[in-house]
Order: sequence, then structure tokens, then C-alpha cells
Amino acid sequence: RCLSDWSSDVCSSDLFYLFARSRALSAYAAFAGGLVFMLSGFLSAHKGHQAMLSTAVWLPAMLLFLSRYVDTRRLRELASASVVFSMSILAGFPQITVYSMLLVAGYTIFRFRAELRSGWIAVLRSSAFALGVAGALALLLSSLQLFAVAEALPEMTREKLTYAAFSENYFPVYHVLAFVMPNILGGSFQVPTYSKEIYTVEVYPYIGLLPIALAFLAFVYVRRQSRDVAFFAGVLGTAFVLALGQLTPLNALLFHVPVYNLFRAPARHLLEMHLAISMLAA
Repeated sequence: RCLSDWSSDVCSSDLFYLFARSRALSAYAAFAGGLVFMLSGFLSAHKGHQAMLSTAVWLPAMLLFLSRYVDTRRLRELASASVVFSMSILAGFPQITVYSMLLVAGYTIFRFRAELRSGWIAVLRSSAFALGVAGALALLLSSLQLFAVAEALPEMTREKLTYAAFSENYFPVYHVLAFVMPNILGGSFQVPTYSKEIYTVEVYPYIGLLPIALAFLAFVYVRRQSRDVAFFAGVLGTAFVLALGQLTPLNALLFHVPVYNLFRAPARHLLEMHLAISMLAA
């Protein structure tokens, strides 16, 4: 179903369910988490951005196959991960692909650190092999589109992105209220926007009150039983800081990071925030 309609929110729910089940969550918990992710503010607000949704839905599958590889060391899991990576690339929204792969790289290192119980050199070597093989195969699978893009690069101007453009559509601190009250500043569903600083489609954080409460309870009571709780709590905090954009000194540093500095709208890190909240809630 996901291959035939990869922009479907149902696809994101299905893939999230499979990933959550692979992490030993019950069928009910995995289903609930998938439902939360499917209805999250990021995926709901960006209904009009077809390519963005078509790219974002593959993030849980990336985590799934890399996690399976860590558990089994089977090369077929890396092959499956490469197919998923290539589908994300072919969907045509590289910013979300880059954000997703950064999260996947962090999770792969985290899982190898927990499984190998050895020094960082062995952990980084194993992670580099897994990510390198999956990434290289994904580039081969998506090479026809990438060659076309490479041919058009001389005509593109994105490499000249200014710091102002790089920072626009950041997540304003005061808009954190929208986590508990959607449309508090208007701007969606034909409601006027009450803030001149934000484009609410890009900064729509609402994911529901119960998922946030469950995520908080998971961090308080379950983090010692499940290492994944600590990891996704870290993802939530890191993504929030990145989404703040120019409000933090980190943004000026990231402007000089190759590839990452080609993309605008830091608030799109809401994708990782909503995935993290969904996993914690599950």
C-alpha cells in the first residue's frame, strides 16, 4: 500500500506501527502511537505540500530496518533500508530526507552503543558500515533522478541562500502555546493569523493533549526501563532547539554546515519532534 500511495498518512501510521512493534511495544501501543503520528500537526498542516509528505512518511521505515540490522546483522535488512532511503530521495523533498537521515544516523549509533557494549571506535565503525552501505545502495537506486538534478545544478540558485532566508519560518517561543491549543494564533482553517512573524502551516505543533501527557509520564516513569525513552526524549529536545532557528546561537553555526545550509524553515524539525512524542506516548 505504501509503494502505491506513498504520500498517504495511513502509510506513515503503518510504518510507525511496524517500527514500534520491532521495539517490543504491544500491538495496542504501536497502533496508538501510529495514530498519533499520522494525525500529528506536521503531517496534517502540510497536506498541501505533496512532496514533503511523500518524503516524511518513510522516516519510521528507515528506523525500522536499521534497527533490525542492529538486532540481526542480516544484510537483507540493509538492502531493505537502502530501498526505503531511495524512496525518500525519489519523493523529491531533500530537506526532509536530510533531517530524517540525521535522526536515523543518531539512532543507529545509539542502538549499536547499547548492543555492542564496547568502545566508541567499534560502535562508530559498525554504524558507519551500516549507514554507508545503505546510503550507497540508495544513491544507486535513485541515481537517474540524482543525475538529472546534478545536470540542472548550474541553473539553480539555492546555493546562494542568505542567512535571512535560511532562518525564515523558525518556531517562535511564544507559539509553544499551540502545543496545547491549536490555532491559538490563527492562520489555519480560514482563521486569520494574529502574528505577523509566523506562517502557521510551517509552525503547526499541535499533536493532542493526551500524547503529550503520556510522553511526559514515559520520561518520568519508564526511562530507566527503556533506553529508547531517553533517546527519543533527547530527539524531542534537540529538534525543538533546532526549530527555534535564529533564536539560538546554534543557528548561525549551522548556516555554515554544507548541505544543511541549503534549506530554509527550521520549524520543519517539528517532524522529528512529533515522531519522538508519538514514540514516547506509545
